[in-house]
Amino acid sequence: MRFDNGYKPFFIDITYDLCKFLKDPQNVIVMAFYNTFKERSNMNHTCPYDHDIIVDKVWTGNLEQGFARFLPTPNGDFAIFLTFYTNNKVFSQINLYLKKT
Repeated sequence: MRFDNGYKPFFIDITYDLCKFLKDPQNVIVMAFYNTFKERSNMNHTCPYDHDIIVDKVWTGNLEQGFARFLPTPNGDFAIFLTFYTNNKVFSQINLYLKKT
């Protein structure tokens, strides 16, 4: 989402099975997100997850390079909203707010 008198869709709305991705990481867009935090999280194995997922001290300086391959992004305020499901029930929601200058 990009802020323009409120957050509005900017890129894509994607739904993806994270457990499937962790077994066979083929989706380049999901891989770009995952590469951003995989070294700073305990999300380093395939499903099932029966413990808390911890992401700590994430550096986002490489996000622009990774996503510029898909879509050039102008400067501005952005939001990335992630919702994780298991057994068709929400188990985690993450809202990221970023500013590109």
